[in-house]
Amino acid sequence: MRTVCVALVVVLVATGCSADLPPPASPPPTLPEGMMLPEGGQAGLGRVGLSSDVPARVERLARLEGVRQSGAVATLLCQETPCEVTLPYGDYDLRFTSVTDPGRTSTAVLGVHEPSVVLRHAIGQRRGSNVIGPVIMALGAATLIGAAIVAAAVQPPPANPSNGPSGGPPNGSNNPAPYIALGGVGALGLGLLVTALAPSTHQSGATTQWSAASVSGAPLGGSFVLRF
Repeated sequence: MRTVCVALVVVLVATGCSADLPPPASPPPTLPEGMMLPEGGQAGLGRVGLSSDVPARVERLARLEGVRQSGAVATLLCQETPCEVTLPYGDYDLRFTSVTDPGRTSTAVLGVHEPSVVLRHAIGQRRGSNVIGPVIMALGAATLIGAAIVAAAVQPPPANPSNGPSGGPPNGSNNPAPYIALGGVGALGLGLLVTALAPSTHQSGATTQWSAASVSGAPLGGSFVLRF
């Protein structure tokens, strides 16, 4: 039973293996090549220029809170960066996802409080681990549990002194539990190896935003950098 408990702990620890990478370098507060400075919007509205280090789809995330459900609802804001959008003044949660690599995705906070705003985002990563390794380890743990059940169910034959030293097979020699347990341990080791070779990866993105006042793209009142 102790072996089974250790195996279950190993499964839980291994399935939680992940690699947290540092955020990428923050983009400079300048207009990227080929992007025009957005013109100011109407009263209460801001024109926002969105750019990323790779072409990306941009979604606006709206938090959903309710009695039976919670989470975020994603609304497409931009099909592919660079792009321009018009938004009412306020703060917004955005999600950038590479159009060619879904594993390149991260979020940014956009503040629209000026007629013309530019936001550049260096996209991070969010990749799940290979599910094959955890599945193999789960099978190994189940096999060890089966071995424990078999070991408890199969009782050694009673001793028969009349048989003498060579009167029959030694006690427990016909018990398959050790062989089943050996297979379970092997499956655990294989699953650990597969999981270690493909851990989950998480990397936050880096955001630079500024309010621009001229076609030169010079920042108005400086800029600020956010990392999420």
